[in-house]
Parts: sequence; structure tokens; C-alpha cells
Amino acid sequence: MNSTLSLLKKCSTSTKPGHILPADYVGYPGLEQVLNFVQESKVTSAELTAEDISMLLNRLVFDGLVEKVVSMASVPSRIVSDDEDDNIYVYKAVQSSISQSMIGSLPCGTCPIFDQCCDFGPVTPSTCQYYTEWLSY
Repeated sequence: MNSTLSLLKKCSTSTKPGHILPADYVGYPGLEQVLNFVQESKVTSAELTAEDISMLLNRLVFDGLVEKVVSMASVPSRIVSDDEDDNIYVYKAVQSSISQSMIGSLPCGTCPIFDQCCDFGPVTPSTCQYYTEWLSY
């Protein structure tokens, strides 16, 4: 999974510092390109299929590390329908400075008395046992 993510990061980043890739950039890899990369790089001895790579890419999407977008190269020649055609999608790495898993694990997001938490009162961030435990990790 790390080598696949590395490929997507390489294809999703401009070589010029501070340069943002345009919306119509067509260099993002699709399912076939990722499959070829994995097979050629021999990161695993198992023979992976397109379905296996699709599941891997979906995992990266669900983890918030990759975005699945319609290929700009396919837009003029196709009308996107409800049918899932993996050939019209490409994958680009998401650049985030904050770990998504870290944000999702904040106890405040699921706290039943979050609305009562303030600097002065019965529940404060400095006295919250859940927050203290979370900070100790």
C-alpha cells in the first residue's frame, strides 16, 4: 500500500515548489497504470488483479489519503453515468498537514456533554478525563 501511495503522491505533486497542478491536469494515474506499477515494481510476490488494486485504491480513498476523480482526459469523449466504469477515474494523493486519523480520534467529537464544556464550569478541557487520556498517547 505504501508503494502505491508513493506513486500517487509522485504523480499528484508538481516538481516546482509552491506550484499547484491545474484542474485539467491529465497526469494522474488510473486503475490500469497503478496495476502496471504494482506488477512491474514487484512489491509483492502475489499476482494481483485489477479488482485487488481497485480495493486497495478504495481503501486509500476511505482513509482520506487519495481522491478518486473523473479523468479530465475522458470528459470530452464521455458522459459520466451512474454506471461505475473504473476506466474514467484517476487517483490523486491528498496533501494534508494533519493526520486524518488523529482528528477522528479526538474525544470531543463524540462527547455526549460537549456543549457543556467550557473554560469555566463543571466540564473543562483541563479536567476532562477523556481528553487527558487522549493527550497521553
